[in-house]
Amino acid sequence: MEHHATRTLTITPGGQRRTFLLNDGREPVGSLAIARSLTTRGEIRTPQGRWPVTRDAKEWFSVDAGDPGQSLVSLRRDEATVPGISTQVPWHITGRFIHLHGQLGQGDHAISLHAAGWRGPHATAEITGAWEHEHLAVLTCFFGLYCRRRRAITLLST
Repeated sequence: MEHHATRTLTITPGGQRRTFLLNDGREPVGSLAIARSLTTRGEIRTPQGRWPVTRDAKEWFSVDAGDPGQSLVSLRRDEATVPGISTQVPWHITGRFIHLHGQLGQGDHAISLHAAGWRGPHATAEITGAWEHEHLAVLTCFFGLYCRRRRAITLLST
C-alpha cells in the first residue's frame, strides 16, 4: 500500500460570529458559516464550490453536506459516506464538551480533527491520503464536532 504524507490544516474563528476559516498555513482555503438561530444548518465554501451543510433536527450526529438529496459527505453515528470512496468509512467522535476529537477513515486514509475552545472553538486537522473534496470533508467533520459541542452546552444548561 502506498504511504501518503500527512498534511495539517487549521480551523480558526472568522471575522463574524459562527464563521470559521480553514487554513493551509498560507491562506484560507475554505470557510464554514453556521446559521445564527439553530445549529442545524450552515454553508461551506471551498475553491471547488458552495454547499449547504445540515444536521438532522432529531439525530444530532447525522450531518449532510451537499445539495438536498445529493449529499457529497454524510456523517452518521459510526460511519460516513464521502466522495471517491465506494464503501462506508468509519466516523467517530470522542471527548467531552470543549475538547473533542473526530476521526474519519483510518490508517493511510484518514482525517483526524482535534477541536478545543469555549468561545470561538478552533481545530487542527491531520489529513493522510488523497481525499476528493478534501476541504469539504474537513469542514463537514468540524461542523459535526461543533454540533456535538452545542448539544453538550444545551444539555448542561437545562
